[in-house]
Amino acid sequence: MIALIISNYKYLVRHTYGNNKSNSYLEYINNDLPKFIGYKVDLEKIGDLDALKLWNELDQRMFDHKIMKERKVILLLHELPLYLLLSLLGHVSFQIAMYKGNI
Repeated sequence: MIALIISNYKYLVRHTYGNNKSNSYLEYINNDLPKFIGYKVDLEKIGDLDALKLWNELDQRMFDHKIMKERKVILLLHELPLYLLLSLLGHVSFQIAMYKGNI
């Protein structure tokens, strides 16, 4: 499932956004994954410290010396519960379907 998530993000970035930068798909995963916790600005506004801590941890664990690495992202994805992986897969699949005009 993790390989499918990665390959769908690579497809999405390459075909919909025309971005061929080798690791730009990781930036999209980094942007989308914390959304399932909530938008950071909203979490700050309501003062949800537990959610902010989790949000920041997810974000930080994808980086190695301030550079996003696929290895780190994959390791993090392996630790997530199945429902979150399915949510992420559904999210990227929906974006691809919208690009293709299937929705």
